[in-house]
Amino acid sequence: MLPTGLQRHPQSGTYYLRRRIPTDVLVCYPGKKEITFSLRTKDYRTAVERHRAEEARLISEWEEKRQRQAERYARTQLAAITHIDALTPEVIDAICLHAESASLAGDEARRESGHYTLDEVEEYQTGYTEANRILKGAVAIGDYELLRGPLEQFLRLYRYQLKATEPEMRRLALAYGRMAIRTNEKLLSRYDGKEVPTPVMSQRLETPMLSEVTQSYLAYYQKLDKVAMLRKVTAVMPLLVDTLYDGYDLNLSLKMRSI
Repeated sequence: MLPTGLQRHPQSGTYYLRRRIPTDVLVCYPGKKEITFSLRTKDYRTAVERHRAEEARLISEWEEKRQRQAERYARTQLAAITHIDALTPEVIDAICLHAESASLAGDEARRESGHYTLDEVEEYQTGYTEANRILKGAVAIGDYELLRGPLEQFLRLYRYQLKATEPEMRRLALAYGRMAIRTNEKLLSRYDGKEVPTPVMSQRLETPMLSEVTQSYLAYYQKLDKVAMLRKVTAVMPLLVDTLYDGYDLNLSLKMRSI
């Protein structure tokens, strides 16, 4: 009996390795369930030696991919949660840009770490073309339920917490669908050999600067008609901006609203 994963072609007599990809790293091999390649020999002993070496290489490769997945998951868990209280058009655009950038950056990372095979490119071309056909139909008729799943998965993965009404979520879902169509078309262009840049994001969403929050805070006290407190606040708040720095985490600023 041959060792597990070592097989011999019944006609040519050439030995080859065939291994199922472990379930926990399947995501790293889009469209594949197993790895198969020739060991380029018809000699049994040579085949066994090469099989052992390739098995060791595959095990090492899978362990490295598991480690990378664990690191990505850890970074995701450590990332700050983005709280959104209102889905303005600007916020919707920012979320969609983040999704597009993440998708195209993932494709770039794949190319930098290795390369696609022609078979994989053909599979992706077929898949993305069919996906766009479905997405265009969903966006055309406003099929919120079909678009909702991918959208919620993205929001959960990147730790967005939204307080939004149903109509707002529908607008976001449609915008997300249009973004997915646009991104798939860019990926298809890359598979045709064209150069398509990845959008660069300086930050996930635009956060108000502390100076802007300060102005809102002062305007809030002016409406309260509390002259003595307004004088204190007017004197202290500009000092706070100078002492800290512009662009400070909004959480502290929001806490000051309750003082």
